[in-house]
Amino acid sequence: MTDEEPDTRDDLAVRAALLLVPVTLTARLLDVWAPKPLSWTVSTLAWMLLIYWFPRRATFDLRRWLIIVSISVAAVLIIAILQPDLL
Repeated sequence: MTDEEPDTRDDLAVRAALLLVPVTLTARLLDVWAPKPLSWTVSTLAWMLLIYWFPRRATFDLRRWLIIVSISVAAVLIIAILQPDLL
């Protein structure tokens, strides 16, 4: 990394850690009206897309963040379908 490139790993770790509580609370709330796999998937997708711009726009590329979001949402969907008691 050069001096001009910001270190995005720390920013990514903070954003991922901040998502833990809101994703869980929103998924549990949505679980009342929707099936568990759908509620966890929608909650994860919405919060991960929102956190890119909140509290400030991320210093890394939107394309990279969308890849991370896609992989995370797919993993949550698979886990929610295969192990619903885990979530």
